[in-house]
Amino acid sequence: MQESWCIAIEWFLSNIEYRERGIANYGRFDYFPANPPGFPNSYGYQFWNGGIWGFQNTSIYIDIVDDHNQLGRPYFGFGNGTVDDRVQDYTLPFIETFMLRHIYGHKSLMEELKSHRPASVTDAQIDLLISNF
Repeated sequence: MQESWCIAIEWFLSNIEYRERGIANYGRFDYFPANPPGFPNSYGYQFWNGGIWGFQNTSIYIDIVDDHNQLGRPYFGFGNGTVDDRVQDYTLPFIETFMLRHIYGHKSLMEELKSHRPASVTDAQIDLLISNF
C-alpha cells in the first residue's frame, strides 16, 4: 500500500510538470509517447493486472482519483484491462490530509473511502474496485 501511494504522488507531480511543458495528456490513459520507456509509464500508469504482474506497486490511488475505467480497454502489448474502476472524484491532497494516516491495508482503505466518499461514488463501487487488488 505504501508504494502504491508513492506511485500516485509521482503520477500527480509528473502530471503537473509535463502539462506545464505542453504534454497535456501525461498521466492519462491515452499517454503513450513516441519513444516509450515501457511499463509502467506507458498509458500513464493506468494498466495494472495482478494476474500478470503479481504483487507489486499498484495503481489503486490513481484509480481512486481518475475517471478512467480500465475494464476491457485494450492496452497494446499488455492485453485488455482487468480493473473495474468506477470510483473517481477523490483528490490526492484530500486523501493525504484526512485519510492516509488511517490506512494500513486494503480493509482500512475501503473503510476510509466509504467514510469520506463523494456523492458520485457508492459503497458498491468502492467494494468492486478494492476487490480488483
